[in-house]
Amino acid sequence: MARGRKPLIALSEAKHIAEKRGEVRYFRHEPDMICSFVIYITGLVAHVRIKRIERIRITPGWLEREAAEDLAVLRFIASSPEISRELWVYTPKGTFRFFRVL
Repeated sequence: MARGRKPLIALSEAKHIAEKRGEVRYFRHEPDMICSFVIYITGLVAHVRIKRIERIRITPGWLEREAAEDLAVLRFIASSPEISRELWVYTPKGTFRFFRVL
């Protein structure tokens, strides 16, 4: 479950990144939401969830442990070549990393 304030700065920065990829549909920020927004790209739909982390240099194993709940929620979305499930992590300094959830 999400704790703390709504990540306004991260959502604003992610909005700019997402709009460069395609048409974006935003959702209200709710504690039980599956994704932050959806990006519609020709031939692809990307479901994106945003998570704040303290450091950007992380391993896949660390991410599986520390973001297990976020990854499990994204895995509820059906997977196919036309559907991308993505976890975007960001630091307090505003650095993003992007992970495709398999």
